[in-house]
Amino acid sequence: MIENEMIIDEKIRKLGTKIIGRAKEYLLIEKKLKEIYGNKAIILKLIYKGTRDGDDAKSFHSKCDDLKGSLIVIKSDEEVIFGGFTKEKWSGDCVFKLDDTSFLFSFYPLKTFDIKKNKRAIFCNKNYGPSFGSITLAVNNNYFINGGWCCSSYLSNFENYDNDYEINNGINEFKIQEMEIYQVIAE
Repeated sequence: MIENEMIIDEKIRKLGTKIIGRAKEYLLIEKKLKEIYGNKAIILKLIYKGTRDGDDAKSFHSKCDDLKGSLIVIKSDEEVIFGGFTKEKWSGDCVFKLDDTSFLFSFYPLKTFDIKKNKRAIFCNKNYGPSFGSITLAVNNNYFINGGWCCSSYLSNFENYDNDYEINNGINEFKIQEMEIYQVIAE
């Protein structure tokens, strides 16, 4: 194993993640965040984990509403891993927010999707978990039971989202095995 891979594996281990497992997955996210934060060092601090903190919207909002810069990582029951990033806070109720730095990602295929200019990046609603775009990716309340959904390419607010439900390997609705949310700190 080359030295760089050992460093990345150590970063992944320190995250305490049960979702991000491979160096190329971590590097995809780190590279994108470094572009956003001007090539500064990126620290990911685990703030919320569904199996630890609860899968209801109230738990999500109590831990994440005041975060400025959050990375959401979801593992579906189908073993597909995807998520998104925003610099915006999740506070507010029934509020769309713009964020030209927002992006979605998928590990299968390994790809990122940038928000389209002047499009709705996130939707804040006290009755739901994190929601990106108008409805490109949304997490329900009590998501271990109720899951979430993603939209067709036609309705997406994200660039290069070319195939229907692309973020989730072509599947519209999904159940969630785990969701982790990290505060993104740039130094």
